[in-house]
Amino acid sequence: MEALRVIFMGKKFFAVLILLILVFSFGGCGEDSFTVSFSFQCESEIYAVRVEYYVGEDGVGGQTASLTPENNSAFGKGEEATFSFAAADFPKGAKIRDFHLELYLTFADGTETLAASLGIVASYGNSYSYTIHGNREDGFRLQRG
Repeated sequence: MEALRVIFMGKKFFAVLILLILVFSFGGCGEDSFTVSFSFQCESEIYAVRVEYYVGEDGVGGQTASLTPENNSAFGKGEEATFSFAAADFPKGAKIRDFHLELYLTFADGTETLAASLGIVASYGNSYSYTIHGNREDGFRLQRG
């Protein structure tokens, strides 16, 4: 009976040990990235969102978000487009506190407009949220939060 208790306790110990290893191995997944989210509250139908991002004056890259690969479905009010930026997306030694992006919105006819330029004092591990207001005719504006 004592032998069974030792075996059972040994299995519990190894299960807890494996769990701890997994937690500490994957616990810092977001520590080398940050996200920027845009929630739609605009009056115009938006079919895709493109960001071109920079550190200082240096262009670094771009990303696009849409609901379908064909860009044939509009984002609904309250829906979000989230962009993730990892350390690997930037040149070595880049000062991401000088991060800024240009936000382009794509309409049903395939045309796009520069909706906003946005500077963020970015830090890895953080998330930044904005709401897009406005329309194609009068222009767009971003609101933090």
